[in-house]
Amino acid sequence: MLKKALVVLVMSTVIVASQLAIQAAPVYYSGNGSYYELLDSQTTWWDANTAASGLSYAGRPGHLATITSADENQFILDTFSPHQVPYGFWLGANDVAVEGEWRWVTGPEAGTLFSLGRTSVGYTFWGSNEPTNWNGIEHFLVFDAEGGSGLPEWDDKPFDYTQNYLVEYSVPEPATMGLLVIGGLALLRRKSKKSAGAIND
Repeated sequence: MLKKALVVLVMSTVIVASQLAIQAAPVYYSGNGSYYELLDSQTTWWDANTAASGLSYAGRPGHLATITSADENQFILDTFSPHQVPYGFWLGANDVAVEGEWRWVTGPEAGTLFSLGRTSVGYTFWGSNEPTNWNGIEHFLVFDAEGGSGLPEWDDKPFDYTQNYLVEYSVPEPATMGLLVIGGLALLRRKSKKSAGAIND
């Protein structure tokens, strides 16, 4: 009886562990220096966004993934083929602020407009008839396992839809780091000038 209970406990632990992450560790993409991790946890976009922003890896903060180029999109497809994951996974974009204005709302790209309805103003991978905003309630971006074409594509889903989610661990943009360094040097220079002025007085 005790042996049977132990086997059940071990099996339960394995199942729970397998639901947390699809792959063993975050995967590195050299195209932008980010790591990606696909989490198997059927949840709403809001809950996925909260969970992703609470994660970190190798000192990098997590966020729902953003996809800004065809190369990055292909890497995501090759690494986390939505066909291998039921229903696909959430990405870090929505049009909640203004209907039809699709923006990345997570990570370094937060605030970046990439689509006005079906008109691309940045990189997109929408299905041929997406986004639809079906019944006026679809406002969150998902990488759909099988869209209308039967192939992986981007789709819009409602707030109460549940999906897995893709976490990206980004490094700060080089331009941002450069500005921080320049700002810090300017501040040090200003302080040293004030100190020199005080001594001369």
